[in-house]
Amino acid sequence: MADDRSLLNRPDFDPNIDLDKVAELDVDSIIALLEGKQQQVEADDKGSEPETGQNNTDEQNPASVDDPVFELTVSSDKLYAYVKVKIDIPEREITKQDILNFLKQNHVTYGICEQEIEDFCRKKEYYRELIAAKGKPPVHGQDGKIEYKFSKRVELQPTVREDGSVDYKELGFVQNVSKGDVLCELIPPTEGEPGIDVYGNPIPNQSGSAPEFPPGENTIVSEDGTKLLAAIDGCIVTSSHTVSVKEIFVLDGDVDASSGNINFIGTVKINGDVREGFTVKAGQDVIVKGVVEGAFIEAGRDIIISEGVNAMGVGRLYANGNVVSAFIENANVECGGDITANVIMNSNVKAEGSINLKGNRGSIVGGSCTAGKSIFAKNIGTERYTPTNVSIQSPILNELLLTGEAIHQYNNNMRIINELSGELDKASEYIKKLENQPALSEKQELILRALTTKYNDLTKKLDEAQQKLEESKKELIRLQDFKIVAVKNMYPGTKISIGCFYKIVDNTEQGVKFYADVNGITKSPLSIAEKF
Repeated sequence: MADDRSLLNRPDFDPNIDLDKVAELDVDSIIALLEGKQQQVEADDKGSEPETGQNNTDEQNPASVDDPVFELTVSSDKLYAYVKVKIDIPEREITKQDILNFLKQNHVTYGICEQEIEDFCRKKEYYRELIAAKGKPPVHGQDGKIEYKFSKRVELQPTVREDGSVDYKELGFVQNVSKGDVLCELIPPTEGEPGIDVYGNPIPNQSGSAPEFPPGENTIVSEDGTKLLAAIDGCIVTSSHTVSVKEIFVLDGDVDASSGNINFIGTVKINGDVREGFTVKAGQDVIVKGVVEGAFIEAGRDIIISEGVNAMGVGRLYANGNVVSAFIENANVECGGDITANVIMNSNVKAEGSINLKGNRGSIVGGSCTAGKSIFAKNIGTERYTPTNVSIQSPILNELLLTGEAIHQYNNNMRIINELSGELDKASEYIKKLENQPALSEKQELILRALTTKYNDLTKKLDEAQQKLEESKKELIRLQDFKIVAVKNMYPGTKISIGCFYKIVDNTEQGVKFYADVNGITKSPLSIAEKF
């Protein structure tokens, strides 16, 4: 067995240990004593090594045994450095410089909270954790976004009038736009700004992402790429990824309380009915696949109604263009073009063009129909003598009839032609007489030359008078274009008005037309072409 006193030669052996007592121990105890001492020596060696490097949240940096002990904690994002102070010698003070030196030794260099450190030391608040440094957090860029100039989600809301009352039929169902209107605008993303941690290292930031711009049908992007504009007049239609402008607004259903009134800058197509009391306005056409009840319809161009109108005496249709309907009953209709229907019954109808009744019935029954050019129907009135008014009124027609201009020109031109013809005949006869003489005196020669000149002048004036006569005839013929035609029957009880003239039909007339001439309203049978 080795001499236990050889332990004295071990560099890690504590000389303060009583060797006599150690000698009394058994071997296992002595070994345990030695191993425990070795572990303490290793621990002391590690504790006495100088501190280097940076510390995270799980790291501490104690000072030497004789100095205050500093513990450094750094947040996981390295934006905050915390220092905790422990004092072995209570009377010892910690100075600001102590902490600054400690931070520097641990490479904490940015965002030092000097005032907080100074206050901490002055107040000797060693019991609490000190925020010794603050980094600069990164500013992440904001994502770009699309700013819509309209409501993407149509919420039907009644309109509040200026007087405070509520219109439950004006629900804002259609969003109109004009060409060039801004539909939406791109708000670009921002870059942001990088941060700095407490060690002075940059913290990268994230730039914002740009949204997807939504150009759709009939839209254009502005030159700077930030705005989406309407390329046409129309209504806004949106999908999950696009914004479009449509020339035609389509309603798959009725115009009623569920939709409210419709007001659209383009063409409106309704695949249902238009219920009583509601309004449809369109800058272009209105097309109704169903029926129209006592409603108000206004179109910048044409109105087309597949199944007809029964306006119940209150509805009104107005079109700048034409009106086409299967039937028109108890309605007020006015248009700048032609009106075409199968039946017009008990209605007040006005057209600047013509009124044409086509179809198997082709009838006008009751009410009043006024056209600017012509009225064409199979039957006008009824066998029961239902009062029915048909009228042709036109500014041109009235001018011709009221002033008598065409008639006056015609009669005047005829008088001029007759006078010129008589003088021309006399001049021609005398010239021939002089020309047949063997010899003419000087006086006769002068007369012959003068007559010849007069003859040529009269011939020219006669040609001009005949041309004006033909023009006058054309004006008179034009009067026949302003006509009322009944291909089959025009019944008693019908009142015909053409310009300033009128006529009450006393007997059933068949296959006739009425027009105005210089003497008033004239009746004539239809030609074969006019019957079809």
